[in-house]
Amino acid sequence: MNLLVPKSGKRGRTRQSKAANLLLCLRQYADDVWNFATDHNVPFTDMSSYSL
Repeated sequence: MNLLVPKSGKRGRTRQSKAANLLLCLRQYADDVWNFATDHNVPFTDMSSYSL
């Protein structure tokens, strides 16, 4: 599946849609997302030092 938008002739990277960015992020962190969705012992955040 090609998520990249064709070049517009402008400088820099072409802007991606929010859906494309979300999909790329979920693919990059697929193992972490799967662990969070299936294992209820995985914390919502890794910032346990901020918990009081």
